[in-house]
Amino acid sequence: MRKYKIFVSGVQEELGSERRAVKDFIKSDALLSEYFNVFLFEDAPARGKPAQAHWR
Repeated sequence: MRKYKIFVSGVQEELGSERRAVKDFIKSDALLSEYFNVFLFEDAPARGKPAQAHWR
């Protein structure tokens, strides 16, 4: 089954706990986690690649 990607975005200094709560909610919900993967840039290590490279 194909999973869709959700990118939760925002200014890094603001709403950090809210973005994390959205990700945790989707991952912990049986139905939502079946169909969606959540991505936060905070979870990715810093690299010299453009942001678009994470979605390929």
